[in-house]
Amino acid sequence: MRRLHLAFVLTALMTLCIALSAQAAYANTESGYVTWTAGVPNDTPPLTPHKGYATTTQKCAVCHAVHKAPAAGELLLRSTVGDSCTYCHVTSTISSKTVYDGSTLKYTTEDDHGHQSPAVTCVSCHAVHGANTFGGPRSAKILKVWGIQATFVLYATDGSTDASAIVNGVGPRDPAFNNGYFWPGEWDTSDVQDAAFCTQCHPYYSDASETLVTADVMQSNGTTVTSSFKTHPLKKPGGEGGRAYYEGFSAQGSTVPSDQAVAVYSTRGCYWTCHRSTGYPHYNSETSRFVNGRANAESVDGTVTNSSDDAGCLGCHLWGSRPQTVPGPVGGTGVTH
Repeated sequence: MRRLHLAFVLTALMTLCIALSAQAAYANTESGYVTWTAGVPNDTPPLTPHKGYATTTQKCAVCHAVHKAPAAGELLLRSTVGDSCTYCHVTSTISSKTVYDGSTLKYTTEDDHGHQSPAVTCVSCHAVHGANTFGGPRSAKILKVWGIQATFVLYATDGSTDASAIVNGVGPRDPAFNNGYFWPGEWDTSDVQDAAFCTQCHPYYSDASETLVTADVMQSNGTTVTSSFKTHPLKKPGGEGGRAYYEGFSAQGSTVPSDQAVAVYSTRGCYWTCHRSTGYPHYNSETSRFVNGRANAESVDGTVTNSSDDAGCLGCHLWGSRPQTVPGPVGGTGVTH
């Protein structure tokens, strides 16, 4: 009996020592979080901690610490829920993607078209756990899908009303999955997705400047107002690839042949052509509405402090004289001085 008692005591002491040793080791660890890496085991796209979870990935603990979250944090985060995005992507170097020049002041600056709080917050555009977001080349950006402008879907898919090819990022790179769609003009899949995402809040897609658009337009305070208007077309004419759906377009009164590019020369949509200033689409105090300005095709991009400045127009409408690598007009869209 005495031996049994002694064995029990020794076992209890060993168990206590192991437990205390483990607690001491755990208490000395720097954090209950893991450092994000796009390498193994997270090297399968999408390369983001916010989407693409599997049993072997290590993504959840990038944001949530199961046992060692700080006392001031919420939902096991490093900060409050409201500050969780800015904590990683604005005010610290934890994330490799820092926006608003690392300044919360720029995130909260009141600007009618700056994409910042309170009218537009991070979760206005991004789904933190990747639910219902664009796939394909834009998957890692966790951009929300809630209603792509119908006329844009018709244009990009050659007359189809099915937006799934756009949402899933299935275009000319893999035509077997979408009945052979080839994005019109010079678009590639990421360009199509960018324009599709932007026109959800800014429904300014039109294939002709004479077309009347009626849509719910996002206001600077986050509300929407239904209005009708005409807008700058995002289109390259001429029936590229034999697609009759957008063949023969030219602006009303234009003398430019329909087999030459009109409207947006590179047809790269919202970002590539007009809105590509530093920081886009996150607030940049140096430019107005993210407009990039060029005196002509040869000049470098410049800042546009007033979106009504002609600098936003001259890059396309006074194109210059050098030959273009993509077939199109020399001398812009017929506008001269």
